[in-house]
Amino acid sequence: MTAVARELGASETNPGARFVPDDYLYNTADVRLALLQGLLDSGGGPVAQNGRTCRIRYGTASGHLASAVRFLVRSLGGVVDERTHRARGRPPGRAREAFHRQDAHVLDLRLPEGIAPFRLGRKRDGYRAAGGGRPRRFVDSVEPAGSEECVCIQVAAQDSLYVTEDFLLTHNTLNDSFIILDEAQNTSPEQMKMFLTRLGFGSKIVVTGDVTQVDLPGGQTSGLRTIENILSDIDDIAFVRLSSEDVVRHRLVGRIVDAYGRYDAAQAGRPGNGGRPAGRAPGGAPPRPRATPERGAATPNSGQTGVVRRPSRWARRGAGPSARTSRRRRAAGWSSRSALTIPK
Repeated sequence: MTAVARELGASETNPGARFVPDDYLYNTADVRLALLQGLLDSGGGPVAQNGRTCRIRYGTASGHLASAVRFLVRSLGGVVDERTHRARGRPPGRAREAFHRQDAHVLDLRLPEGIAPFRLGRKRDGYRAAGGGRPRRFVDSVEPAGSEECVCIQVAAQDSLYVTEDFLLTHNTLNDSFIILDEAQNTSPEQMKMFLTRLGFGSKIVVTGDVTQVDLPGGQTSGLRTIENILSDIDDIAFVRLSSEDVVRHRLVGRIVDAYGRYDAAQAGRPGNGGRPAGRAPGGAPPRPRATPERGAATPNSGQTGVVRRPSRWARRGAGPSARTSRRRRAAGWSSRSALTIPK
């Protein structure tokens, strides 16, 4: 056994240099489970909590070994929460002064139900008595990582699922599914294309939305507006338009929809409106508010009445009223400026 450890480079006795060889990490599920059980029997234990399932705590001074345990747990469907206690700045123990200290890596583990993390009797019994299992993973945030050319792949699995980095289960097609995309008016053309091209074998897609209620920023074109022009000539793709008669809400909602339809049609026919319904800019975005000149700003068009500012008599004299008088005038709504109106 010593010869095998030396061959694998695992004969180092320093706790901070311990690691798991790749031949064991990238092995069958049974081998990985047996390896994890051995590590947890020697350096881990169950942690019971009232009202919660039991978790497992493992500690090591080796960062490589902590990374290996994290890899093993995730490969078996579990979750890991890791924290590190830094040796630098941490006071030594009371028994004796330590001159060679290392960081302590503490891992809290949760494994799926049916996987036994321990083979040692007392630890196994304590874990079973407290009840383990139910690991949960969730998306904390999604951040852009850049732009790269994408290639769609196809795997042999019937459900098209495969494992990616960090043991995330994903797919690139939706087979034997019924998919509904609601509020599709708020998708961009690129997002709409990405969604429609995920259609797999034996699946159907229903896209719903209202092109009169687009909330995309900056006048961006709605993907729901573009697909009818692009896909209308393709067989097996149908477009269904709903009217006020299809409204299943309060009876007034149907009348409101009809009223807005008549209003939009009337506004679209007005000259200078570009054939667009009122209240909507190109692409369905709300129109920008018109800037209203502040009082005192000169109007841009000649022949109109405008207002300009001129200094008050206090400013022309180079001195202002007393502080008490100024406060009284401000409280009464007085202004320290005067205005001059320029007639036509």
